[in-house]
Amino acid sequence: MLDTLPLVDIVELVALCGILFIPVGFFLRKTFDKYRVIFRLSTKFRSKLKDKGAFKDFIKK
Repeated sequence: MLDTLPLVDIVELVALCGILFIPVGFFLRKTFDKYRVIFRLSTKFRSKLKDKGAFKDFIKK
């Protein structure tokens, strides 16, 4: 009743996935490194303002 894939079809499927997804992985790794550098630099430009409490406390002052 249950049909299984022959070994040749499994090998073709693994090869096809490798051909498709390995270059995509290398591309995403390079773009992730670029974005990581941008986020690391953006922490230097964050505001140095401290949290003074809830907005309700600010209104009461």
